[in-house]
Amino acid sequence: MRKLSNYFWFVFVIISANRCFAQHLNSKQEKIIRQTISAQFGDAFDNEAIKEDQNAFKIIGNDTLFNPEGFHYVFKLIGDSAVRLDHSIWHGANFRRFLFAYDTNLFALGGYGFFTTNNNLEYFNYKTRYFT
Repeated sequence: MRKLSNYFWFVFVIISANRCFAQHLNSKQEKIIRQTISAQFGDAFDNEAIKEDQNAFKIIGNDTLFNPEGFHYVFKLIGDSAVRLDHSIWHGANFRRFLFAYDTNLFALGGYGFFTTNNNLEYFNYKTRYFT
């Protein structure tokens, strides 16, 4: 019984740590990101919340990257600005994906979109500026 109790507390601490992520977009960064999305999709995204959990922010080297869930946009956050790094035009098949960094690369695993669960492993190619 004691082992089960320790396991429960370990899982509780891990889940709590994931919810208490310190990185957030400031109002200027959010405005830039919303304008970028609106340029492609019009006002359809205006009332949607931008998820700001640890699955949207990744630190690679000295850079903080932001990838809004469900999109292939990649923004580099610098001070009060958000600089778009990608040239993506296709979006929408990676909601609830797992975003991670490995060896200075940004990866997206899985996701859901177009009524399908996807098991794709994609990485952001800095040369072509697309997720491939």
